[in-house]
Order: sequence, then structure tokens, then C-alpha cells
Amino acid sequence: MKFANLNNLSLVKLLFKIIFFVAIIFNVNAAEKIDLNKILPMDTKITYGKLDNGVTYYVKNNQLPKNKAYVELVIKAGSLHENDDQQGLAHLLEHMAFNGTKSFPKNKIDEYLRSLGLSLGADFNASTSFERTIYKFQIPTSDEKYLDTGIHILSEIGSELTLEDEAFDRERKIVEEEWRRGLGKLDRINELQKPYLFKNSKYLERDPIGTMDVIRNFKYETAKEYYRQWYRPELMGVFIVGDVDQKKAEQIIKKYFSSMKAKTPAIEKPLGTVPKYNDTVFANITDPELSGIYLSVLNREPKLFIETGVNYKDHLIRDLTDTIFQKRLNRILIEQDSPLISAYVNIAELSEQEEMYAVTAMLKEGQVNEGLKFLLTVKGLS
Repeated sequence: MKFANLNNLSLVKLLFKIIFFVAIIFNVNAAEKIDLNKILPMDTKITYGKLDNGVTYYVKNNQLPKNKAYVELVIKAGSLHENDDQQGLAHLLEHMAFNGTKSFPKNKIDEYLRSLGLSLGADFNASTSFERTIYKFQIPTSDEKYLDTGIHILSEIGSELTLEDEAFDRERKIVEEEWRRGLGKLDRINELQKPYLFKNSKYLERDPIGTMDVIRNFKYETAKEYYRQWYRPELMGVFIVGDVDQKKAEQIIKKYFSSMKAKTPAIEKPLGTVPKYNDTVFANITDPELSGIYLSVLNREPKLFIETGVNYKDHLIRDLTDTIFQKRLNRILIEQDSPLISAYVNIAELSEQEEMYAVTAMLKEGQVNEGLKFLLTVKGLS
């Protein structure tokens, strides 16, 4: 979880958002009735489309930074969609994307992007989660051909990976080393938390890094089967934001993505949700490298999708109350003799459909009971 202290400036910005929202609501003809339950319209400055094969795309001109564009290919498939013998292969295929496509064999993608002055990690990268695989480039736009080639590369990652045997064997070792580097304190703690957070769900059975038994021993065809099944146009979204001509960028997307076809019939996607626990879950997690005592109170709730006016209003109210709550906690830590060393409020994603409202604190030595009582009763906030 990532936490951040909120200062007066953030509170002022949030208040301006709320005032702006209220102004929009009331700045209408008195006879006109606004239905806040309707889906909010898309920003008219965004070029949006959906190709016949199901690929969706979004293009937005943004002139700063000058002569640059951020492009992404998002595939709505990740480790949650793996079979038992494919655990870790969604992530490994992400690595394979830079090992060659039909028009950019071997390491030509890497060579081309580096020839533009781009570096791995900072300017081009990829990531795999439970539900998504994302490829992202930062492309110079001083010449239209750079964007054209960048979108061409993304289209071939989506449908034309060469998936050569020797590349698979190289990536096995790289992924295993990545797994080994991840055997630290935070990863151990996350593993201990998972049975409680993801109770009774497929999220508990899958992890983007996978299992090393599969990574070391999978058959090439097993990985290719995942690629054929889940790298399909109706699960893809293309995003371009930057110093671009929106019409020309749209034409480039159509040029390379319109002919893409699914390689296998579609199958039902796993449900990206965690079943209700039906009780309160308690966990006592220890690790020899923990330097203090931490206490978290997590309240599970449906994810708030900002699709309607009602939901946007709820989002603003939640942000405002979180900000006030955090500022009050900060003040208590300064002014009162509490059992806490530090405390933070945060909303963390649990699954595609659920999130956790979290209050986390570092406790003073020997004051676990007092700290728990403090957080549950929120002493001093009245």
C-alpha cells in the first residue's frame, strides 16, 4: 500500500474541485433537470473509437511535454486468466514481447527504441497484474514516422510475437532471478496476508510472478496457448496522449490494428472479484525483519467507479473526508499522548470489483491494545 500525507494545498485543490462540480450542477437552466445517475459523457477533446474487431482506442492531444507522446497497449488479461499449468506465463509473455515480432525479429524492438534515445524502464516498459498486461512507450513525435513505428510495434506485440524456443529459455532464467530478488520482507508479508485478503477467491491461487515449478518446466506450446487465447482484439485498448495530431494518430491506430483477428474462439473470463467473507477476519502476521508494530483496520467495500454524476460526487466527498481525517490524525500525533507513532488513511484496490478502506498505524512498544482501541473508536476526533 502506498500512503501520502496530505497538506493544506491538497485540501484547497480538493475544495476547488467540489466547488467546480457544484457550480456545474447549478449553472443550468432552472427548467432543465440533471440526471446524476446517467453515465457521464466523455471529454469531447478525446478522440475515441472502437474498431470492428473490438479494439478500443483513445487519443488526446497534450502539447506538454513538447514533441513527446505516451502510448500504451492495455490487454485485459493477466495472471487471473492462467490455467494451473500456466502460472507465471502471462508475466513471462510480457518479457517475450521484446524478443521479437514478425516485422521486428530478435532484439530489433529494443534496438529501434534505443536508437530514438529511449531507455528501458524510463521510456519503454511493460507490466503484468492479476487482470491486465500493459505495454507502454514514450515516443518522440518530432517526426510522424516515430509514432507510426511505435504503434506498429504495439500491434505486433498484440498479435505477431515470434515466441522462439531459445528466447523462452532465456526468459525462464530472467524471471526466476526476478522472483529470487523479490524474496524480501515485504514480499514475505504480502504472502502471509493473501489468505486473509483473498479468501475463497482465485486471486489466492494466482500471482503474476507465478510458480517456479511452472517457469522452469513449462512447455513452449503451453505459453503459446495463453498468447493465442488471451491476446485478442476485443480485450485490447490503445491509448495515445501527447503532442500529436489526433486525426493522424487515429489513422495510424486503424492502419495497424484494424486487421487484427482473434486466433481462437473466446472463452468465459474468470470473474475479477473476491467472494464475501461473511465474517470479520483477523490476522497476526510476524516477520523477523519487521522494525516495529503495525496495525491495520481494513474495511472492504465495492469499488467506486467514477462513471456517473452520483459516483463522482461520492468520490469528491470521500476524498474530502479522507483529507480531513488524515489531517486530524496528524494533529493528534503532534498534540496528544497517543499510543501511535504514525497513522495513515488509504484506499487500496483488492480486486477488479472491490477495494479496501484502510487505516494503518505504527504503534508504540507495548501498546497494541491501546492502539487498536484508539483506531476503532477514533479517540480525539470529536
